Amino acid sequence: MEVLSAGLIVSDILAHPVDPGIFGMDSQALENVTFATGGDALNVAVNLARLGVDVGLAGVVGDDAPGRDILAKLAAAGVNCDNVAKSGKNRTSTCIVLCEKSGERHFLYYGKCNHEFAEHMVSDGALSKISILNVGSAMALDSLDGEGLTKLFWRAKRYGVTTTLDLTHDSSGKWLKKVEGALEHTDVFIPSFVEAKTLTGKDEPEDMAEFMRKYGLKVFGVKLGERGCYITDFKEAKTVPAFACEDVVDTTGAGDAFMSGFICGLLRGFGPFDCAKLGAAAGNFCIRKIGANGHLPDYGTLKSFAGLA
Repeated sequence: MEVLSAGLIVSDILAHPVDPGIFGMDSQALENVTFATGGDALNVAVNLARLGVDVGLAGVVGDDAPGRDILAKLAAAGVNCDNVAKSGKNRTSTCIVLCEKSGERHFLYYGKCNHEFAEHMVSDGALSKISILNVGSAMALDSLDGEGLTKLFWRAKRYGVTTTLDLTHDSSGKWLKKVEGALEHTDVFIPSFVEAKTLTGKDEPEDMAEFMRKYGLKVFGVKLGERGCYITDFKEAKTVPAFACEDVVDTTGAGDAFMSGFICGLLRGFGPFDCAKLGAAAGNFCIRKIGANGHLPDYGTLKSFAGLA
């Protein structure tokens, strides 16, 4: 197995298009309701499988119909699920995604099952067999955030594993306190602009990068939405532009698609800026369809679209 993606696993229900004024309306007819899989870690795993990467997923699902459906879909997608545990007390985490016509989305989330996921659920045996450990769900994993994430990344580094980290919104408001220890054992960290601003207190990507320099990261980036992504290896910095997309349907999972392309690039030996091009290309394919994952082409097509030899 080349990559283990650990963290959020979600059963998604996507409603499209939802009028922004829905809470002032009695009802609204929808064009589509889609039942799908989601969650940062799962999205990255499915996307990497589409790109031909030998990938596994670590997390927790419920012992219920949605959980069994997720496992069946992951198996069909070619994702190893040996490190996915079943909860004995909570239902599979579920997200209702309200998608506006513009592509913007709003989430209603139940996540008790994901909060069970803890550091000890990823064994040393699993870490010894992988090249990259990705955690894309920091801030939303109550049993892992903080000391648990720090220990998990420390253990991964003992086996020479490359660690990649992405965030989601921290509803507790602790932010940097939850990830500061783990950052010292992180190789690649690429939050969104809002997340990076909240973590660092800085307004410009260059200043955010300077704040992050002390943690010893190999690569730091800031996702800038339609403007692309700022990337630095602390020797050189570039803003890699996004690929234009006139038919944006749903931006759900775009950041996870970016990370999928970036991680694939790392595995294939690209430098950080070309990895970001692959990430931008993956994000472009993601936002053209409804759903958070499974829309990426094969690796050759993605590489060609990104303009890489």
